[in-house]
Amino acid sequence: MNTRVTHLSSENQSRSESTSTDTANANHLTYIRSNTSRTLAAGEKNLILEGDANIFGAGNNADNILIGNSGRNRLNSGRGNDTVYGGDGDDTINGGEGNDLLFGEDGDDILNGEAGDDVLNGGAGNDTYIFNAAGGRDTIIDTEGNNRIRFTGGLRAEDLTITAVANNDGGQDWKISIKSTDSVLTVSNQYNVGSSVPTIHQFVFDSGALNIAEFIRATKANIETAKSQNLTINGTDSDDVLNGSDGNDIIDGKAGADTMSGGWGDDTYYVDNVKDVIIEGKGAGTDTVISSVSYTAATNVENVTLTGNANIFGAGNNSDNILTGNAGHNRLNSGRGNDTVYGMGGNDNLNGGDGDDYLDGGEGNDNINGDAGNDTLIGGKGKDTLKGGAGNDTYIFGDDDTIIDDQGNNTLRFSDDLRIKDLKISVNDNAQGGKDWLITSANSSVLIRDQISADGKVSVGRFELLGETYTHESLLKAVANSNKQGSIITGTARDDVLTGTEQNDTIDSGIDGRDRLYGLGGDDILRDSGTSYFGNERDDELYGGDGNDKLYADVSDDYLDGGAGNDHLEGGQHRDTYVFGKGYGHDTIFDYNFNLDPEFNPNGMQNANTVRFTGGLTLDDLEISMTQSYDKSDIDHIPSDSEFIIIPRLNGDTWNISIKGTNDVLTIKNQSGIYGAISEFQFDSKTYTVGEVIEHFGLNAPHFDKAGNLVHDLTDKIDWYGVDQRGYNRVVYGSADNDTADFSDVIGKVTFYGGKGEDIITLGRYNVIDGGTRNDAIFDSGHSVKNTIMFGKESGHDTLHNIRAEADTTVLFSGNLTIKDVELTTGKDWVVKLKGSNDELTIKDMVHSPSGHDTVDTFKFEGGESYTATQFLNALGMDSTVNHGLI
Repeated sequence: MNTRVTHLSSENQSRSESTSTDTANANHLTYIRSNTSRTLAAGEKNLILEGDANIFGAGNNADNILIGNSGRNRLNSGRGNDTVYGGDGDDTINGGEGNDLLFGEDGDDILNGEAGDDVLNGGAGNDTYIFNAAGGRDTIIDTEGNNRIRFTGGLRAEDLTITAVANNDGGQDWKISIKSTDSVLTVSNQYNVGSSVPTIHQFVFDSGALNIAEFIRATKANIETAKSQNLTINGTDSDDVLNGSDGNDIIDGKAGADTMSGGWGDDTYYVDNVKDVIIEGKGAGTDTVISSVSYTAATNVENVTLTGNANIFGAGNNSDNILTGNAGHNRLNSGRGNDTVYGMGGNDNLNGGDGDDYLDGGEGNDNINGDAGNDTLIGGKGKDTLKGGAGNDTYIFGDDDTIIDDQGNNTLRFSDDLRIKDLKISVNDNAQGGKDWLITSANSSVLIRDQISADGKVSVGRFELLGETYTHESLLKAVANSNKQGSIITGTARDDVLTGTEQNDTIDSGIDGRDRLYGLGGDDILRDSGTSYFGNERDDELYGGDGNDKLYADVSDDYLDGGAGNDHLEGGQHRDTYVFGKGYGHDTIFDYNFNLDPEFNPNGMQNANTVRFTGGLTLDDLEISMTQSYDKSDIDHIPSDSEFIIIPRLNGDTWNISIKGTNDVLTIKNQSGIYGAISEFQFDSKTYTVGEVIEHFGLNAPHFDKAGNLVHDLTDKIDWYGVDQRGYNRVVYGSADNDTADFSDVIGKVTFYGGKGEDIITLGRYNVIDGGTRNDAIFDSGHSVKNTIMFGKESGHDTLHNIRAEADTTVLFSGNLTIKDVELTTGKDWVVKLKGSNDELTIKDMVHSPSGHDTVDTFKFEGGESYTATQFLNALGMDSTVNHGLI
């Protein structure tokens, strides 16, 4: 059939007519189409709003059809039995009088049937339904979104009666009656068959909002099926208000800043926004928050689990919490209560707070603090630091842990798969005057810092193993007597000769004296733990003998001979001598030196250590390989800056020295050409400095050359900061890669050859910089003085940045260049080009003043020509009185 269509233009308010076919019914329907707000006049029945503007539409006394647009509309149907469609957008629809059909469609809509018996369908989105005592008999049909009913007109929950009725579909309808009236609101399929998701999630009164469980209690309804529902509630991307039931609900607010309340039951919340709010009642169940963002447990929430791999924070409250980290680096603070905390993956920080807590670091290198209370601490995998804090704490023997605890009566508990014979204990002096314990098994170790303090206090006094309990003293004896464990021998303050057995001995030289320690057979630990003073001769000799021994010399000028077997040797402070030769196996040396020149070393403090090769070996009998840095995991004591006024050098490399034709290898850790572990290599026929050894084997390491220059290569690992080497000239060679060299804190002259890469160079004092080929960037450090920048053919495109006028900087043109080979472009920046090439030097923000305060003060040529900035301009035929830069 043909339909007459009337169109109203918002631009010119003129009318036009067209014809279309209506397939919905056989009646002639007339529509008013408008893209502005419109109220139907008398005789007009139907209205369609067009476009996306937020406009208004209204009916009249007839039976109208109103259709909204994609914007936010307010649609009032007026009198009559009307049909209203909201369309897209968050619409407000009022039915007025009559029995109306109201459809919200997309968006978060507000539907008010008003007088009459109306059918309300919000459609997609989180919709709100309005009902009061004059509402008639309305029906809500809505299967999408988190919807709510708002009761107006001063209604209270006690004014209502709720009846649950099974419907023909097997679901449950709710009939909400207003007492003393005929008004009834029916919620069709409040619960669909087989579903725990309700149609209406929240009930709003003037006094506040109630979730389903609260609404049932407030109305004193007897709806057991609704109260026991375990709901799954999902929010939208908006800011949602989500309410659960008395069951064990799962509530996920999705995006947006959501407010979630589970009510009674053991509820689970998903949090993805730091502005999400969880509301839980006291004693309303054991609730869990699963969060992908940093989260602190809300009041009455017991458990927090972090997800993903972000480095985020989790915290508990005053309850007994369970906190679980994610795969990232987390900080987990459990707060008060007796809490359980799992770090899981990542390098985590766990803090127990008050209460008796259980703290498990999981994987990664974790820091675990028990704080107050009697806590249990488990490091898990990785290198963990465990601090029990106040209280009597229990530690679980772990992978590679360090225990620090000077409070309470503490316990170390071993796993059930360990026996006494599986354990070894090393007792080591520390800088505080106490003794550290290192307890090892085949796969695990625990270091107890200050196990016996300087004043005799014991850190861990109780040890539990296979149902047996040991004190620290009885554990030492039990370990020493088990499975061929050798003797524990301790010297005196005299000059002792201490000899071990064929078993695994621990021999300690005692507090002082010039001692000789012989390990003989077995895997021995020889330790010189004495105190030495400058100028005395109380030096010790440590002989490992057969077996895989550990020799620790501590202070004084000591003599360490590992003998046969794979030995570990640490000389400690002062000038130590290590012995190595054929048949010695694979020995490892760790030692260190200090950041001072020999002429500045007070009282001979420099550790000029020596390796003595025996049996007629010569330098040509050796092969040497070098790798950057070194493994610190098996080193007994790595000194810290706080132990010395003079800073120890610890940034060396690993040297492996092999004796040709044998399997004997000497590994030197922390070795370098300058202040490394070893300074001299002695043979029966000759002694070599480390620089001579480097040159002999062509090693790529920093060293002093024969001219007295300190030679570096940027393929080496060099620390340029805080190095005090007064009087030495440095030569630094860049690599073929893009190097970064910072000479700002280097004291002494430096010559730098950049190589083939694009280098970034920061100037210091008295530097000569040749960036090499490619495009280099050179920067003023802010206190650079008297530096020379080399530039010539094949130098590429180099740039000087932030050069201060007072820095007294020189550009030196290399090769056979003269002033005739140069052309200059001036302005804010000066660009110096070499004729016949693509090479150019850019001087950024060039300051030129006739008074002589210039960014570059001197331009020199290797042939002898030298120009000030003014003379340089004149020599190139440019007017030096004109502003060629920033004056």
